[in-house]
Amino acid sequence: MRHKKIATIILACACFAGMMQTARGQETKVNEDKGIAGYLNSKTGAFTPMAQKVADTDALAAIVATTGKFVFNFTITVTSTVPKNGLVLCEGDANVFESSTGQSIFERVSGTATKGTGSTYTCSLPMPYSWVLSTPTTDMATLSYRVQIVDAFQITATNGTGVLVSPNSLRQTQQNIGSIKIPATGSTTTETVTATQ
Repeated sequence: MRHKKIATIILACACFAGMMQTARGQETKVNEDKGIAGYLNSKTGAFTPMAQKVADTDALAAIVATTGKFVFNFTITVTSTVPKNGLVLCEGDANVFESSTGQSIFERVSGTATKGTGSTYTCSLPMPYSWVLSTPTTDMATLSYRVQIVDAFQITATNGTGVLVSPNSLRQTQQNIGSIKIPATGSTTTETVTATQ
């Protein structure tokens, strides 16, 4: 009877050990299933792994655009002769170059100046912007302007139905206003330009 109990205990231990081995085998099987995904060419036996998406939180982080508005307010004293059909044009430019990313941005706004008293012309040019910048707190914007006097002459088509207006530049000047830090997002930055043409 005693030998029978010992045999039963040994048999029970052996069964338990067998179940543990089976459980370990399944665990290994689960871990083995976490292999590299890809394609196996049955003809050549070559394995081509699938492209893996690497979770890079820095690269996936959305860059919020820096937005705002520059306003170029011109007061132009014209000492040159403006032809009868002539126009005084004004233009504002903004350039940003981000050396860390190579991002290059160029914005331009232009318009026609309005004649004031005497030889004075005025022009106000709003330039809204939305720039995707990685380092907006350290980036700089270089601002410049251009003033141009043009003679707008007309050529009428031979059938008399069309009119082509072609400006002929008589005089222009272009100068830098300067470089400034990128304004805080949502800002309106006014630049006063006093020019003589």
